[in-house]
Amino acid sequence: MSSVNSPPRKIYLPLETLDKCCQCGSTYALHLCSACGELLSLIYWQDALAEAVRFHPERTPHGALMHEIVNSPDPATPAVTFPDGSAAKLVVLGDGTELKEAGSEKWWPLAQTCCMRSRLLRRIFREGYAPVIVTVTMVCLLAEVYTTTATPASVSPDQKLKRRVRLKYKSSPIADFGIAKGVADVKHQDKLAYLYTCDDTLEKGQDPNDHYWIYFKTIRGEDLILDVSMYTFNLLLCVVSDPYTNEDLPPMSSVPAYFRDRPHVRDSPDIVKEKERFSVLRNTSLHDFVCNTAKTLEDKGVYEIGTWILSSISWRQS
Repeated sequence: MSSVNSPPRKIYLPLETLDKCCQCGSTYALHLCSACGELLSLIYWQDALAEAVRFHPERTPHGALMHEIVNSPDPATPAVTFPDGSAAKLVVLGDGTELKEAGSEKWWPLAQTCCMRSRLLRRIFREGYAPVIVTVTMVCLLAEVYTTTATPASVSPDQKLKRRVRLKYKSSPIADFGIAKGVADVKHQDKLAYLYTCDDTLEKGQDPNDHYWIYFKTIRGEDLILDVSMYTFNLLLCVVSDPYTNEDLPPMSSVPAYFRDRPHVRDSPDIVKEKERFSVLRNTSLHDFVCNTAKTLEDKGVYEIGTWILSSISWRQS
């Protein structure tokens, strides 16, 4: 977001409904005129941003990345049922190792292939923090995209033309976006749990019954889903992220993403069931937060900010 010395920002909200054209006032045969359609498709930019948050130095590495794996949690290994009735694929952890060894043969000597070892590494790396990652990503989107507005070069402080950029899906502008909360359809064998043999501590992995993702709603009322937290559940879908990164971000040629849009709704079953949602774009408290970034973010870290925002959310039943 902006630096401490940046001037206050202003949120410019897009149209919420298409009941009339905001430029010409027409209510007949509605479509987006050129003034309403000054938009930019940035759906996958959020994927790269979410992955960058995972690499943030404030994030504590998962303990399984710093212990040797002494069993064989490969694809053919069945899930284990625990005393409380839950079940997951068990990763048994032995002696401690250095973080730099994660993904090496020393880290998981019993892996059948290097590819299998690498895949488990990526799944464990993306364990947890889903609510915070989604929240920080959405607030960054609000702050960096929806504070832009068109400014002629003649009145711009730096004498450069400023463009207004907005999200759209196909030809339809995004009217709302935010955080959805619910349940992901995940089989037991695709969940992970970790047993530390040093003290017999059992640590369960990410909970699909407490799942978070990003929703978008178009001006025509169409709902879209962007889920950046399913990779750890063995949904190994990725998108190319090179066009959305720069020298300030970690090297990321591809990042996990599941985007459910019109073709997926038609041709595939739901993998998530929404229970509640929270609008980021149209929440006035977050507008105040973004517009006073200089004061609010001083001496605060990314994960601290995300946790603070989550604690103040008022969820709306879906």
